[in-house]
Amino acid sequence: MAGSSIDISEAEEKADGILLAWYPGDRGGRAVAELLFGIESPSGKLPITFYRNEALNGMPEFTDYSMENRTYRYYTGGPLSRFGFGLTYGDCIVKKYSIDKSSLTVTATVCNRGYRGTGNVLKVYLKDPSSRFAPVNPALCGFKRIYLFSGEEKTVTVPLGKPAFTVVDDSGNRIPCSENAAVYVSFD
Repeated sequence: MAGSSIDISEAEEKADGILLAWYPGDRGGRAVAELLFGIESPSGKLPITFYRNEALNGMPEFTDYSMENRTYRYYTGGPLSRFGFGLTYGDCIVKKYSIDKSSLTVTATVCNRGYRGTGNVLKVYLKDPSSRFAPVNPALCGFKRIYLFSGEEKTVTVPLGKPAFTVVDDSGNRIPCSENAAVYVSFD
């Protein structure tokens, strides 16, 4: 249990799996037990990046509000666990997807190839390699929590919104992405 990003590399070396329960509250013990005994499938995703302890010395001071080499969008090192990471007991994949820029949606065909049903989070990221204002790494621009039974395939739509196709310039203004912006859709 933890309330923030921590270096768990020693635990990763010694354990077959790690379950981060954050601070789960009154029913937390029961919820963790249901996950560990396979009654429910874990499906959470990390809302932050977990950095290695040795990387902290190269990061900006806490009072430095620039995002350079900080957060999942700008970090250039190898994180211990990346933003959005999380495993399930299923084996969910994206078979295909398409983008409709007029309705600002992504439609994806997804499947659970695993032997267990599971909840999971389908994530949509955007990266604009042609814009000098774009983050270094793809930025999350949409997501949808879904449940897939073992062997189930379904088509889901993820709304994105207008800000997904913009970047922020040095003056804080949102400007449109270039035509070279790439969209990535995954459970990973």
